[in-house]
Amino acid sequence: MVGYAVHCAPHTIYHWIYQRQVDFQPSQLFDHGKRHKRRQDLRSRYNQAVGTSIEIRSESANRRTEKGHLEMDTVRGGRGSKAAVLTIVDRVTRLMATTKLENLSQNAVLKGFARLMVDFPGPVRSVTVDHGKEFSCDQALTKRYRIPVYFCHAYHPNERGTNERFNRELRYYFPKGTQFDQVSETDIQQATALINNKPRKCLRWQTPVQAVSKPLSTW
Repeated sequence: MVGYAVHCAPHTIYHWIYQRQVDFQPSQLFDHGKRHKRRQDLRSRYNQAVGTSIEIRSESANRRTEKGHLEMDTVRGGRGSKAAVLTIVDRVTRLMATTKLENLSQNAVLKGFARLMVDFPGPVRSVTVDHGKEFSCDQALTKRYRIPVYFCHAYHPNERGTNERFNRELRYYFPKGTQFDQVSETDIQQATALINNKPRKCLRWQTPVQAVSKPLSTW
């Protein structure tokens, strides 16, 4: 009689074991009962006890009833790349502004933010960031621009959901693994322009560029 090899997915075999459908006890499984530590984010994080919490951010920012409340983040390069992209997005108009950073130091972020403020339309009323160590320059930003910087709760990227969404769009042009050291500022701005000129359902099919110049009452 010829034997045949049967191929099963691992989760199917585990299902059989835990349903007692095979003569094998769960206790015989390797590492059964041991708790595995969740892999932590390897990036350095800013002290969560420092900084102003998003919990006291104004209702006009929370409810998107006033322009000028920004979300800020960095898009990192691939392994070995020191350069990154600093991104800000207005919570109301969804207008995105970007600039290349030579590295992720506090000083580089301060310089990058200064470049973004030169041409960003309208007053900036607040900035919301995560606990990335590059944003430990929050006090310097507040002192220089007289705007509050709020920190999301740790591991809650949904509290900067708009920025996360637009960063994913930027990743369409610069996929993960991109060496930003080899990407020009011009290339980054061209991609940003394409994003800002895309009609958005949340803006009643206006583009972010169009929404910036119109009062909210006319939307």
